[in-house]
Amino acid sequence: ANGISSPSSRSRPGARPKTAPAPTSKPDNSASHRAKPIAVSNRQRSVTKNKTENSSDLSDDSNESTLPAFDDAVSCLSALRMPNWDDEADEDGNTNLGILRGIASSNWKERVKAISHLTSFYKSEGGKHVTTFPSLFVLVRDSTKSFKESNFNVARALLEMFTAIFDVHATLVKVPEPCICVSATKLAVEKVGDRKLNQASAACLNSLCAVKQPSKVLAVATRTVDGIKSPLVHEALLGWFKSFCSGFGVSSLSTE
Repeated sequence: ANGISSPSSRSRPGARPKTAPAPTSKPDNSASHRAKPIAVSNRQRSVTKNKTENSSDLSDDSNESTLPAFDDAVSCLSALRMPNWDDEADEDGNTNLGILRGIASSNWKERVKAISHLTSFYKSEGGKHVTTFPSLFVLVRDSTKSFKESNFNVARALLEMFTAIFDVHATLVKVPEPCICVSATKLAVEKVGDRKLNQASAACLNSLCAVKQPSKVLAVATRTVDGIKSPLVHEALLGWFKSFCSGFGVSSLSTE
């Protein structure tokens, strides 16, 4: 379903091949089978029009095998010497957690602070360190239970981080790694029904659609929302889609 084809079945060794029965009815001419591709338009955003993606599909099993191991990701990010990376002691002798320990803290305020520091750094310096985005992804993913944060403050910080990542890619006219796009899409869809996170979710999806083929983003979004029962999420996603069509143009969903 939803564009993901299942592996073809194979006959058991020695089994006699079955003969397909003759068709007994006319082909299904329902609307779902009569959909025509949407014509290409010049209204797509600049990065989307200049895709050099070698475009792999955004699927639920986006290849993460090329991502660095956690320890390698930490080493990579440590080498950047970004502000607030390490713990610091204040004048009273109290320890202020740096990014590395803060993002793994049980205190949600420390996690928000750490993610916000990362976002600020990549907003200003991300263009110089684009090759470190996979390491950033691994650090945050492994420190936030694969972005499954129930605290809305942490979830908002994550959405803002993803938005910043996509904005940097837009500036560089570069497409993000599929695993980053998939995780961001899922998080945004899951949180779009929360009134406190609706705007952050919509902004994240819009930024992603500016650097990744919108039809692929929508494919992951629809697969994600299919598994969510809350009608608020479905309603909010439809609201975002209406806004998307107004801003990007329906023709931006063309797969050609």
